[in-house]
Amino acid sequence: MRPSFEAGIYYTGDMTNSSGHFRVTNEGRTTVTLTEINGEGRIFHGIFHSQIGEVYQGTCDPRFVTKYAYQAYRIKH
Repeated sequence: MRPSFEAGIYYTGDMTNSSGHFRVTNEGRTTVTLTEINGEGRIFHGIFHSQIGEVYQGTCDPRFVTKYAYQAYRIKH
């Protein structure tokens, strides 16, 4: 597992889906499966590694960011 994924993933949400914190429950060569921590128990399958950002600027782009990126943003703002 990529070290930055181990801490968790933050889903930034959109107009119809709420944001949330997820953990990687399965990792393939190019994709991961994310399972929500607490919340509604949502599961996202087939999320490409490239869709998970290492920098978060408070927007919905990228849709998924590492927990480290989310925490760094929260500290600054």
